[in-house]
Amino acid sequence: MSLLGSRIHRGVSLLPFVAACGGPLPGFYWELDQVVDTDTCHSSPVPADDALLEYRLAFDVNDVTLAIGEDEFAQGSVQGCTIAYSTVVWPDERDGFRIAWQMNGSASISRGGTDGCSIGNGTDWDGTETFTVVTSEDPNLQPGCQYTVQLSGSYIQEVQ
Repeated sequence: MSLLGSRIHRGVSLLPFVAACGGPLPGFYWELDQVVDTDTCHSSPVPADDALLEYRLAFDVNDVTLAIGEDEFAQGSVQGCTIAYSTVVWPDERDGFRIAWQMNGSASISRGGTDGCSIGNGTDWDGTETFTVVTSEDPNLQPGCQYTVQLSGSYIQEVQ
């Protein structure tokens, strides 16, 4: 379980499920793995979810929207082979306490070597996401603490 419990954009591959409901949504798809980098919110680091993530990106010139399936979760911008993105501040509940958090991410990406981008580490996505607790009623979770994961993975396909 992640720092904030069940995160809306974490899950298993959704392409088969979306395809069963009328076909995959348009965009560029990556399959990503996550590894906890730092955790200043807990005395013992919380492990990352074991599930692979499947991100769908939709580009509009220099703007990018990130989604899992039809659930858009972040907006950002692209400059060359690098994207930067963030979520709104999400209200959530953790152990019966109300909290609010925000995620900021960045990544070097390649669409399978077809776009002239080369990350150099053998992956098509190399990035970081940092979750910051904005407000918390939980006495064990202090506002301002952060939980950072490293994401890496492979480009799957473009769906038009």
